[in-house]
Amino acid sequence: MGSEQSQLRSKSKDGDGSNRASSPLRQESVSSEVEAPPPYVPYTVGRPIGSECIAQNICSKKSPPKRTWIDSDTMITLNNSRDEYDQEDEEIRRLENVSSFLPIMRGSSRDPDILERLDVRGFNALVQRYSNHLRYTSKIIKDTQSEINKSIKETEALSASVLDQMNKNSSSYSKYAEKLAKASVMSRALNKCHSSLNENIERMEVLNNMLPMEERLEPFVWTTG
Repeated sequence: MGSEQSQLRSKSKDGDGSNRASSPLRQESVSSEVEAPPPYVPYTVGRPIGSECIAQNICSKKSPPKRTWIDSDTMITLNNSRDEYDQEDEEIRRLENVSSFLPIMRGSSRDPDILERLDVRGFNALVQRYSNHLRYTSKIIKDTQSEINKSIKETEALSASVLDQMNKNSSSYSKYAEKLAKASVMSRALNKCHSSLNENIERMEVLNNMLPMEERLEPFVWTTG
């Protein structure tokens, strides 16, 4: 393989530039076959019937090997410095230092040790305190409700008395309205009388002027207060 590549390179150097441009030589590359890892075959604890056949079928259906072409002029380097990855994270270290724990209540009777680890005294104290708090708040709410009911009753009594007073005032106002209506009727009658009186005065003056001088009366004067 190496001798053929050297001969091809020497021929390409002796050729013309036009031949180089028109027919470039392709260098043969080294092929490396990379086989894919076999697929994972699940097994159960009891190895059910037919598991071996399934495993053989899966192993027989392997994917064809993949071929990767690597150029001969390409240089591959590997960086072996993994200092930044080797450094352990501080938070991960703290999480690893945390001791394992179990939930307070799991709701299952298969773990009696959990109930033994649970501090009943603290739980009873918490429940007792919560009960006392509810009792205290219920007492406050009861007193407040009684005060509100008392104030509502007082307001209802006051509103009833105000309503009675308003009914009395409305009846008296209706009487006053009737009297005012009568006064308006009287006013219209008085105006009519006044107009008729003025007409009579004018007629009396006309008649008085028709009399001789020695028989005339003094002019009639009507004053209204």
